[in-house]
Amino acid sequence: MAFRLGELLVRMSHITQQQLDDSLLQQKLEGGRIGVVFVRKGLITEAGILQALSKQFGIPLIDLEETE
Repeated sequence: MAFRLGELLVRMSHITQQQLDDSLLQQKLEGGRIGVVFVRKGLITEAGILQALSKQFGIPLIDLEETE
């Protein structure tokens, strides 16, 4: 089952429901992508978001800097 990014991060206990609600309000006021709001607020790193999406979709995360 596919979840929206914020819901996924709450289900995985990376952020709280309150942090999601606050971030969605900030996104509504300022615009932009919710993942950027999470990172800007220091709730999760970009790498953390990628790891969560990798797990959700069952696609291995590949670090291109470490891949030949």
